Amino acid sequence: YLYFLTILEESFRAGKFAEALNFYQKTIALADQLGDLSKKAGCLNNIGSVFLAQNNYDSALENYEKALNLEKLLGDPLMIMIYLNN
Repeated sequence: YLYFLTILEESFRAGKFAEALNFYQKTIALADQLGDLSKKAGCLNNIGSVFLAQNNYDSALENYEKALNLEKLLGDPLMIMIYLNN
């Protein structure tokens, strides 16, 4: 995860949104393999932020809602609160 997350942050800050989305998708696939729903939710939330930065509000909302629903499933009140803030 750390490798992907480091590259993702660099890509996002550099405005390389397509590259960031690609790495987020790879990280989601890895999280799925590992059964890590919390990491998957984090990636979906960050994908929402990429779409928001591109003014693609419908896709941003869709991914924010997916992240929120995963956290509700996990029952993590702190993360639910954070994702509701989006």
